[in-house]
Amino acid sequence: MAATTLDGGADQASAAAIAVGGSYLDTVEPAAQEWFAFTADQDSAYYRIDVKNEDANAWMNIAVFDEQGVKLFGNDVYSGNSLFFSWKAAPGAKYAVCCWFNGDKDTGKMTLSLVKTPDAHGNDLPESSALETNAEVVSTFDGTGDVDCFTFTTAEGSNFYNVDIRNNDLDAWLNY
Repeated sequence: MAATTLDGGADQASAAAIAVGGSYLDTVEPAAQEWFAFTADQDSAYYRIDVKNEDANAWMNIAVFDEQGVKLFGNDVYSGNSLFFSWKAAPGAKYAVCCWFNGDKDTGKMTLSLVKTPDAHGNDLPESSALETNAEVVSTFDGTGDVDCFTFTTAEGSNFYNVDIRNNDLDAWLNY
């Protein structure tokens, strides 16, 4: 899906609304903050903000805030790179995303998208999710002790099975 051009607001109170499944392209002036906001649905689900720094030679900063303006997390993204934040949102909670560029350039560009995913995998063996051979499964953890369990069934014979696990989070350890 192509990104929709959307200018962010100048502060949290005037943040531009973004939607789940939306992808937005914004042009940002150096040191000027661009704000985007959304309200979580009433169910318990994970939300993921993906950001790509489309600029060739500038640092971009991104941070996510709650409705009271408390910073939940943030990080830097250098030119051409992407990063994401994923967390379990409180039902009905309001969140704001702030982006700004550092550097000597006149303007910078960034792409922002918002995705919602349920807590789809069981927390113990009786509720575990089945892994299929040669399939990739993505899990999201909320940082509050969430556990995802998976099982798979081997075929008879001399097959070897390799389970690859990759941690895509920049700031967390993955235990397995």
